[in-house]
Amino acid sequence: MRQLVCLLFFAGCLKAFSRDVLTEATDFLQVIPDPRTAGIGYCGVALTDLGPNTWFNPSCLAYSPRPLAAFTAGDCSYWITWPVAFARAAASIPLRSGLVVGASATYTQVSFLSIGDSSIFGDHPSELVSALSAGYRLSSRLALGVSVKPMLSHYWVYQPENAAYRGVAVSAAIDAGTQYQPWSWLGTGLSLTNLGPALAYGDSEQVALPITARVGCQLKPRIPGPVALSVLFDVWRNLEEHVWRDTLTPLISACDQFSKGIGLELRFAGLASIRAGYVEDLSFPRGGVIVRRNFPGGGTELWEISMLRYLFRRPEGFDLVDGIGLTWGVGLEYRGIAVDLGYDTRRFLLRNSGYRLQLVARF
Repeated sequence: MRQLVCLLFFAGCLKAFSRDVLTEATDFLQVIPDPRTAGIGYCGVALTDLGPNTWFNPSCLAYSPRPLAAFTAGDCSYWITWPVAFARAAASIPLRSGLVVGASATYTQVSFLSIGDSSIFGDHPSELVSALSAGYRLSSRLALGVSVKPMLSHYWVYQPENAAYRGVAVSAAIDAGTQYQPWSWLGTGLSLTNLGPALAYGDSEQVALPITARVGCQLKPRIPGPVALSVLFDVWRNLEEHVWRDTLTPLISACDQFSKGIGLELRFAGLASIRAGYVEDLSFPRGGVIVRRNFPGGGTELWEISMLRYLFRRPEGFDLVDGIGLTWGVGLEYRGIAVDLGYDTRRFLLRNSGYRLQLVARF
């Protein structure tokens, strides 16, 4: 409990001294590379069996008693229109009882957005984020974890009429997290990620890292037979971003400031898994309920809103649902080899799906 209080206090201090600088150049730090958490509504801060997938909470390493290696590849999207491909390699190894260390490297590359015959915009030609992580079990119920993440970022803007190369920037961030399991059927998690100095490019533009606080839980009710059920809830907040507030609905607007996810996972005899979830991250934006308004003379307008706003105070005229932030995934495991697939079914203004495919080997 003391560790949780300290982390919350640290988050408050960071917010008090947060910088009013641009954050769009660090969207690569908000791509979800793990297919399992992507398939269950981006929920993962309380999961204890993620192995070297420490993107949400490095304390999950503490529950990996065997050496692991994982490789992930996928194609998803930045903010509204920029598609991105990524690849990630990770490994972990236990050093002694309760202590596990891991390392990973994540490479992302943004493609050009093409409209007609013209390439309109290219933002990040390549980004590299590495991580050195450690997880330690203080007791059978409590674990702590930390990651150090050096990163290299290229920032480039191209348009048909001009080109501006912003330069290269380096930085380093720290992720810290804890997991606590008061009962066998309940696990909780808390983390702070991307704690570090802003990226400074060649033109001296300061770009803040997306410092994110995340809390969540995992419910594991007992089910007779070889089926294991997990229900997960995560709530998080990018401390450097804000969502538009509606003064007419202060309660709904306050809830919209937080990103939310809910997920369900069924595992059959430890061999196969089915996952589904719902996510709404209005600050990115991704997920939520995408509503549409058709104009009489032709044309449409899209808004991304929360499920709460859709049910109780949707914008006037936006009565058509154009999409919803559902996710799903599947997994297979046999004799220490696991394959996982995770999908986003809809993201704001994008009709295509984003996928992540991962291969894990346990030695």
